Amino acid sequence: MFYIDNITKGSEIINYQKRIDEVDARTNLNEDIELTNKLGGCFWDVERQACRQVEEELFFLMKKRGINIELPQDIPQLIKREVFKIVDFSGEILEKEKSNFSIDILTEAQSESKVGRRNEDTFVVLENDDILVAAVLDGATELASISGVQDSQQQGGRFAAQKAAFGIEKKCQETESAEEILLAANQQIRESLVYQGHNPDESAPEFLPNTQAVLAVVKKNKGEIEIVQTGDAVCLVELNDGQIELAMPPDITPQDIEALKLSRSTSLAKNIDLKDTFNNETISRLMIAGRALCNKEDGSGVGVLNGQKSAEKYIKSKKYQLADVKKIILLTDGLFLPTEDIDAEPDWHKMVDIINKGGIERLYQEVLALKNQDPQLNKYPRFKKHDDATGVTIEMSNQNIK
Repeated sequence: MFYIDNITKGSEIINYQKRIDEVDARTNLNEDIELTNKLGGCFWDVERQACRQVEEELFFLMKKRGINIELPQDIPQLIKREVFKIVDFSGEILEKEKSNFSIDILTEAQSESKVGRRNEDTFVVLENDDILVAAVLDGATELASISGVQDSQQQGGRFAAQKAAFGIEKKCQETESAEEILLAANQQIRESLVYQGHNPDESAPEFLPNTQAVLAVVKKNKGEIEIVQTGDAVCLVELNDGQIELAMPPDITPQDIEALKLSRSTSLAKNIDLKDTFNNETISRLMIAGRALCNKEDGSGVGVLNGQKSAEKYIKSKKYQLADVKKIILLTDGLFLPTEDIDAEPDWHKMVDIINKGGIERLYQEVLALKNQDPQLNKYPRFKKHDDATGVTIEMSNQNIK
């Protein structure tokens, strides 16, 4: 109760440090000499120290009981999320039946080799009176485990995606800026790694778990949609005049394309399945070289969220007028229609058409069926039979505009 009292501000839940700073600024308890002598220190300084000790004790109790929390200072946000699950809190947590938007969500885990492996994709959908925030995130495990990062070897991608989602949830309560929200997602990954003793800026990107992400902020109060993206997750935009736009192209490394082309030529030359070529040393080196391009300092690489400060250079953004948009579709690459041509983009228009006829579930089933017909990866060259798939569609209406 002592801790709860120090993180509660009216109907809001915030970090104790921020709360105590506010109260400290408008009281004179620290100037009370008698009280200071009795406590052995200024009142609010003692209060901060006690809060820190309680928070650390709560943190270790939570970890011991298997609660998924990475930092002691994340406890207020965790409490807030749990409260939101059981009470109606001004619409800040989305309840689909209360939203003026039509929203469809799908997330599915796919794995050929790791039975019971949890989905490395995740999503965020939050709404209040002024904005709706939606994001999909596609986690990728590091190529070599970071010693000390919990479950990194098995769940590195999930680690990155979940931390990024947590950062989004926290930041969207403070700002409407889509770029600031996505940067906060990267910062959350950074803080989690630093807390466990790993400085992302001192690590090669191939040794860091990461997540690709696309995020949209629908600003009902301003009649605007802001979309930001890093990596190969995408946003498709259906305009009211019937046009379909890819908001921003996905980041794909040349080495990945080169590796797939070499795999195809090797499979044809040796008369083997494409999936059996990946143990080739040259192909493996190309795949590693592709990952090494993530967040290159000089801006010549590709973007991901992995805690490195240079991730900021790779965030792409685009804005639309809310009145011009019928629907936005956020997708991870597990929902892309496969292509026979390695250099070809997925058929974005066909994907939107499928979604309009049967929702994201229909698209997922069609993608799954095509890949199941090609288990050896020969017709549709790719690095694995299936990938985790996550998508969010948001259909607009005139009533969303203030």
